[in-house]
Amino acid sequence: MSKRKNVESVVSAMGALLSIVTNLVSYIRDFGGDVGECIYRLSLPEGRETLKTIANLAANNALLAKGIYRVLVDYSLTLPEMIAAGKYDKSGTIPDYQIKGFGRQLVDIELWRLIESCHDDKEALAELHKMKPGYRFATLPELLALGAAYPNLQLLFMILSLGSVWPWSGDKHHLECACLNGWSTSGRRFLGRCLVGLTDRPQQGHLPFEGNCLFAIVKEIGQQANVAANVVEFKSSSPSTSPDWFERTA
Repeated sequence: MSKRKNVESVVSAMGALLSIVTNLVSYIRDFGGDVGECIYRLSLPEGRETLKTIANLAANNALLAKGIYRVLVDYSLTLPEMIAAGKYDKSGTIPDYQIKGFGRQLVDIELWRLIESCHDDKEALAELHKMKPGYRFATLPELLALGAAYPNLQLLFMILSLGSVWPWSGDKHHLECACLNGWSTSGRRFLGRCLVGLTDRPQQGHLPFEGNCLFAIVKEIGQQANVAANVVEFKSSSPSTSPDWFERTA
């Protein structure tokens, strides 16, 4: 990079920084604060949390501009607690299972629309690998974190998580997954189930995946990005009433 380009970059950065400080001062005054005292307190150790909050909001805003939704998945919660965090107006019966994961993890979720017609989750997975190499479908805990963090998103689209599927009514030829949807006119939000089984016959709840819904997807990291589809079975935490779960790890 030439010296001129370096100078232009510095001048541009200084202009952006000046604009940020000017707006910050203006907002402090709008809220009736003392500008000198507020700026001084931000420079103290106790001001770090406020700066972290500002930085977090700025980072999330930059991600949203790229169509990326950052969520915090808390694996210490049970599945019912994850569902309750979403504050849905109505929730379908989602089979309980042993959550795979630990701690609290930040996950960046994107929404992807299928262009080609697919009639089951395997076709959709193959299309995802072809169109978005290095991505996987979001799991149920990730979908629930998305619903809790961005409650209005599902009023615009139906959102599915093909990363976690289970047999429909015990029929292993058909699979279900969780989905978020809602009514934009009333603002009512729902957590439901969608039939994504191995058939192209129209059935109640069955979606042929032809652009009428969006899929929550997550970019993989490192060597896991190009691993072929792998299905891992997890036994239900209440096997007498719930079918087995399957979690697609790629």
